[in-house]
Amino acid sequence: MGYVKIDGAKLRRLREERLMSLRDLSQAAGVALYTVVGAEKGRHRYGVQPSTVHKLAKALFVPPQELLARDDEDEH
Repeated sequence: MGYVKIDGAKLRRLREERLMSLRDLSQAAGVALYTVVGAEKGRHRYGVQPSTVHKLAKALFVPPQELLARDDEDEH
């Protein structure tokens, strides 16, 4: 299965709105801390696995599509 790109700024904004630390989100989502840090900072060159998007979205109580980067952002 292919990778998908996350909108790191939106992920961070949603996390902060919920008063969650990076560690809080990683634990709530069941993903590694470096996965959350990398997603927020755009360090995952090819994106993340769709299952990771679903886990993060569930922990933030948003639909997974809300975390996805728009295609035109990748062109900049």
